[in-house]
Amino acid sequence: PPHASGLGLTVEVSTNLGMNWTGAGYMFAYESTAQLDYVAPRQGSVFGGSLLKLTGSGMRNTESLSCRVGTISHIASRWLSSSATSCQVPAHREGPVPLGLHSNAADSDMHD
Repeated sequence: PPHASGLGLTVEVSTNLGMNWTGAGYMFAYESTAQLDYVAPRQGSVFGGSLLKLTGSGMRNTESLSCRVGTISHIASRWLSSSATSCQVPAHREGPVPLGLHSNAADSDMHD
């Protein structure tokens, strides 16, 4: 269910309609969605290799933080701060493509 960001809930499981519950005490944490505001540079080689810097807000230093260029997703990123990350773009066909940022919480897209 929806819940405030930054808070966690204990998750337990029942296999018999709530008669008995697990007692492991696993936590589920809610996170705010990262906001993508600007990407530089705005163009690069079709052979890839350009280093993109993505800026915005709410970027968390997690293993799941990654970039998306066109249809290519889960491109490794380097967290710089809560407002910036970078990634090296792969080779891609010529033309404009949507850019995105992925984290555990959700995807953020940027379109021209």
